[in-house]
Amino acid sequence: MAPTPPIAPDIISLRDALRGLRYALRRGGETLSEIPVATLPEPAGRIAGAVLRQGGELAKGADQVVSNVAKRLLGSEAGPIPAMPEIISDSNSPERFAAACYTALKAALRQLNFGEALIVESAARLAYRRIAPTIGNLPEPVVAAELTVQLLDLHAIHGAEDAEALAVFAVLLWLQSDRADVEELASLEASVDLAKVLRDDVLSASAARDKERLGKLYAEFINHV
Repeated sequence: MAPTPPIAPDIISLRDALRGLRYALRRGGETLSEIPVATLPEPAGRIAGAVLRQGGELAKGADQVVSNVAKRLLGSEAGPIPAMPEIISDSNSPERFAAACYTALKAALRQLNFGEALIVESAARLAYRRIAPTIGNLPEPVVAAELTVQLLDLHAIHGAEDAEALAVFAVLLWLQSDRADVEELASLEASVDLAKVLRDDVLSASAARDKERLGKLYAEFINHV
């Protein structure tokens, strides 16, 4: 009997593990005991804990090692980010949504002064998968509201405080916008600025997981981006 071929690793989980380890090391504080390993999603927490248990010298150099590995394995983030209609019509919609979320959330959080926050790509993929069976029958603002609640419930962002909800709202609003590729960055910045203006409404609706209110906000302000 031929040996069973090894199962290929899930690339999104691998990216999350590397990013989580890098995040843990960079957020470690003055002592290794302060590194927030327990707050990381798996497998990032397990890998980070294993590295840190090896001792101080390894941990001190691990950030640079992980960064070098990440550059080789995480892939390029270049290229335009698809809008929601293109994501929905893609045969790999959950993965396309997760990749779009990661890149856009990273830019939005940087604009909100939380550029070192951890974004969990696999959580974004799971958020999309959870609503995928009904997504074709819903208008985009309702889809955006459903995804917003899922992303927040799944903790797709770590270490961003109130900026988590603002970034998620800005990105989901922006993904619905009709934009040219050359205007991609400017329109995302405009979406983040709008989220700041709507801060109280966005935070209130997000905290309450009020899908109806979120959907109305998306529908009302999509043409402002």
